[in-house]
Order: sequence, then structure tokens, then C-alpha cells
Amino acid sequence: MKPNIIFRCDSSILIGSGHLIRCRSLARELKKRSINSIFFCKELKGNFINLISSEFKVIKLKQSKYLENQNIEKYSSWLGCSQEEDAKETLLNIEKNNFKNIIGIVIDHYSIDKIWQKFILQNLKKNYLLSNFKTIVIDDLHNRKHICDVLIDQTFTSFKQIDNYSSLVPENCIKLLGPSYSLLDEIYNPLSKLAEKRKNLKRVMIYFGGNDNKNYTYSLSKIIIEDAFNNYDFDIVLNKKNKYYSEIISLTKNYDNITIQDSKNSLAGLILRSDIAIGAGGTTTWERLLLGLPSLLIPTEDNQINLCKNLEKINIVKVKSPSESLEEWFKNSFKYVESNLEKFSNHSKMILDCYGTLRVCNLITSTQQPIELRDI
Repeated sequence: MKPNIIFRCDSSILIGSGHLIRCRSLARELKKRSINSIFFCKELKGNFINLISSEFKVIKLKQSKYLENQNIEKYSSWLGCSQEEDAKETLLNIEKNNFKNIIGIVIDHYSIDKIWQKFILQNLKKNYLLSNFKTIVIDDLHNRKHICDVLIDQTFTSFKQIDNYSSLVPENCIKLLGPSYSLLDEIYNPLSKLAEKRKNLKRVMIYFGGNDNKNYTYSLSKIIIEDAFNNYDFDIVLNKKNKYYSEIISLTKNYDNITIQDSKNSLAGLILRSDIAIGAGGTTTWERLLLGLPSLLIPTEDNQINLCKNLEKINIVKVKSPSESLEEWFKNSFKYVESNLEKFSNHSKMILDCYGTLRVCNLITSTQQPIELRDI
């Protein structure tokens, strides 16, 4: 019987799709190693479960009556119930479906901490677990304590910040910190070798994730329809769940240089053919960097601010500060990056490689895969 690994993550209009996407990347690599991935997700409003349901088994957890109290600024509310309630339902479904031979549990959820983890570890039947069972946490907030064997944080950080988890995880926890452990999809491996340095700015990608709660896509659309941008081609990646979807379509429909792209299973193709991107500082940041795509970034969540600032310090991106007007920042930054496009593109490719997911899988499965050296 093949080993099983449990994923606990959610997606929604509020949460976005990033947690689900990076877990999917890890699950795809584990599948190559004959490990079954089972996702435990709540069917929240505007969820992205359809992005995984055709590949992996999904257990849909019950929605809570408290979900209307979810708050974008308060991560603890995203679960919609107490951690004990969520953990109990997870356990009940594991036993109900007789999921044995469990090699690990992966938690990628800002609402979950040591309370949930302790409940699971104390109550999960030992005969359901393999001897090399691990609890794996994916996080980038470093704002709460975890009980885990492995902690993954792919955030690029400064030396002074390099271990923000020293007091938040057990002493024997293995900490995988930095872009070397970026959980990128398998498709980026061959594409990273095809990506060329950008030398001329012609095609622009705009993408603010699965939700874009702050409506930057619409605000930028009003700027790029100006005559000054007529010579550039824009791909606006837009999810139909975006509440301003109709307004954006109406605003841009008469402009031949603007194409609305449906939110895709993978952005790899669009990233590869683009010369610059405008977006948030979330999961897609690593995909753009790996393929050498210069970026203008707007942090859309508090946990993205430090990452964006650290990348800007080493001249890899341009970041909007809260005090700058969107239009002024965009026009100035766009012109600056266009003038230094080749340098930005070259620097982008130097910060990470495409083997982060492999490294994490090696640790989870206690195996080694060949690692390929690259020129820099």
C-alpha cells in the first residue's frame, strides 16, 4: 500500500490561491515518488479547489456558521471555527476514510498553530502512521508557535532576519529557510533553461493573485488605457471571481493592445513570454524571478512587505510604498525598469533555482535525487 500524506490548506476570495498552489506543487513531486496526497479543505466562498480536484483526493470540511466573521486583517479568523473543532473534524475524516500509512501532515494555514498540531498529534492513532512520520509547516508570518518536525519559509530575507523561528518551533525542528526551498511547480524546471534575458520591453503581464481584494487590477487598467502605453501589449490575468471582473472587461474591451487572460492552471507560459510583470508579492513572485521576469510589486498583505523591501534592496524589483500614488509610482517605475531591463532580468534569475520542491521532498521522504549544478 502506498504511503499517504495529508495536506491542510484553504483558499477563498479572502485567502487567495497561493497556499493551495504551493501545496499542489509539493503534492505533484510526491506523486512521482509513489506517495498519495490527500487535501483537507473547506469549501469557502470563491475557493480554488477545482485546481486540485482532478489530480488529488479532496476531503471537503464543513463550513462554520462563523465564516461571516472572517477578516482580511485577522488571520486567526480565516479558519471560521476554533482550532480544536477543525482538528477534530480532520481526525474524524482520516478515520472515516481509513487513511493509513501516513508519512506526514503538511499544514499551510495562517489560522493554525501549536493548538491544532498538538490536538492532532495527541489523538491521531499511532497505527495510522509510518515510522518516519513528520509534521511539516509552511509559513511566512513567524508570529505564532508550532509543534512540527519541519518548518518551511521560502521568503527572501536579510541576514538579521534569517531565523525568525528560533523561539517558535521545537529545538530539533529542521528549518528550511529562504528561496532555495521555494515550492515551484515541476513545469518551471525545463522553462528556466529556456528563459532568456529581457532586452526590450514590449509585453506586460498584470496579475494580482486569485482575489485582488484591493482592486489594483482595475486601478491599473485605468492607467494603461492612456495613449502613453499604446505601444505595449498587456496581458491582464483575471479570475472570474473578481468582483470587478465586469467593470475591467468593459473598460478594456475596445483596446487592441490589452488582452484579458483567464486565471490559468499555470502562469508559466505567460511569464515566459512577458518582458515585465506588475503584481503582488505572493507565491507568483518566485515563479517570475526564476524565469528572469522583472517585476513592479505592490504588497497586498502585511506579510509581503518585508519580502518586497528585501528584494528591492538588491535591485531586483521596484516596490510601491504606501505614501506613493499608484499612477505616479507605476509610470516612474515602469520607465526606470524599461531603461534597465536587461540588468533587472539578469539579477532576477540569480536568486533561486528550480530545485526547491525537490529539496523539500528529499527531506520528507528521506531520499536523495540528483541535483544539477547551474552556471551563474
